[in-house]
Amino acid sequence: MRKGIEIYAYQYIGPVAAGHEILNAITSCRRGQKRGEVLIELGTRRARYTCIGDSICFIVDNKEYCIQLSMKIKESAVYRLMPDSPYQVALWDQNYVKLKSIGQGKPPTVEIDGIHMHRIEDIDPYTDALLKVKALRICRKCKVLDTCMGLGYTAIAAARRAQLVVTVEVDDKILWVAQHNPWSRGLTSKNIYIVRGDIIEVITWFKDEVFDRIIHDPPRFSLAPELYSSEFYAELFRVLKRGGILYHYTGMPGKRRGINIVKSVADKLRGKGFVGIHFRDKLQGIIAYKPWRI
Repeated sequence: MRKGIEIYAYQYIGPVAAGHEILNAITSCRRGQKRGEVLIELGTRRARYTCIGDSICFIVDNKEYCIQLSMKIKESAVYRLMPDSPYQVALWDQNYVKLKSIGQGKPPTVEIDGIHMHRIEDIDPYTDALLKVKALRICRKCKVLDTCMGLGYTAIAAARRAQLVVTVEVDDKILWVAQHNPWSRGLTSKNIYIVRGDIIEVITWFKDEVFDRIIHDPPRFSLAPELYSSEFYAELFRVLKRGGILYHYTGMPGKRRGINIVKSVADKLRGKGFVGIHFRDKLQGIIAYKPWRI
């Protein structure tokens, strides 16, 4: 890695529990049950709890984390359990960012100002990441660039196949939220490098034809138009090896208003030299190739 690139060391901050997991235990307490078990860590493990007076205490790794039964708990929110009182995994600065549970035992999404950053209709975010990685045909010797880390699902899935994954994240709030997500713990993998910075700048630091595969899963156009620009696509083309494959998530925003973002993206990619460009309905994104001969 180039000198001056800031590598971020991921560290999980837990334990956490989804609001619906906490509410299930609180309901049992109110019905007179003194103790029991409940799923925590967003469905990845179980914990014992004890009902004591007006509190419920979860026992995790021999430590006690207590909550007042009267505390207002939001069902889809995620809470960091603390010895005295939990806090919601959410931050408000210029925008509102929160970790959001999408159901028992499912990996969560991150929500920015009410907009989900993952596909959650008829699919969960991690399964979606696995489909993208499969479509890219990542090999054991492959070096992969993941332009927008988010909660890290695509980076984690890619690292299970690739030699190296470089994933980039600009938003400190997203990094903080990911630290509270037990499904993001795979980011500690030795072959994942997390670069803290803006991909628009970071990509210019890489030499030509460094990566075998690129996963470009940006926020929607209205939030980050620069990640849909011809100038940025030229950089993607430059750092991709000949014969390499690009996956570009587009979704179908604007379809009802007659806006064809897929055609716009495809035309820009073609203009920068990509070939074999086609939209995959199942992936809600574009697959494109860098030709062997240029």
